[in-house]
Amino acid sequence: MKNFVFILAVGLAVRSTPVWAQAADDPLNPQPAFAGQTKAPVAKPSPAFNITTITGRLNAPWTVAFLPDGNFLITAPCTY
Repeated sequence: MKNFVFILAVGLAVRSTPVWAQAADDPLNPQPAFAGQTKAPVAKPSPAFNITTITGRLNAPWTVAFLPDGNFLITAPCTY
């Protein structure tokens, strides 16, 4: 029983202690830990794509599986 109470107390102490990724005065405005830390590469723009409606008869399609030959399968709930 003493072990359980000790483990519970330690768990609550750890759980209630705030943990920040960086020690900062203002956790909502963190400062970099070293020079150049926040210089992430710029995201490339996504390529253009076309949208083609194949059918309008599916009310709630669930999954699309692409087949090796370029065709695809669509699963949908039965509505009859």
